[in-house]
Amino acid sequence: MSLNVFIGSTTNRGIGVAADQYRMKAAELDAAARCETNARLRAEFEHLARAYRRLAEQAEQNGRTHVFFETPTLKEGYEKLPEQ
Repeated sequence: MSLNVFIGSTTNRGIGVAADQYRMKAAELDAAARCETNARLRAEFEHLARAYRRLAEQAEQNGRTHVFFETPTLKEGYEKLPEQ
């Protein structure tokens, strides 16, 4: 079976790679569902494909999220804890 899959672009640090891999797996599962004659198995393949598409969307969102942590400064009126 030949499978043509659209692969989205990746960013400069490969953030989109996980999303692309999830999309590829979803496409494989969609193809398996189309070939499956057993209705229950076809439904399971379709369900798994949807789950992988959601994972791809989440991976893209995670790639766009930038989390920065700054060490809080000592506020006036608070004593510094002794080092152990």
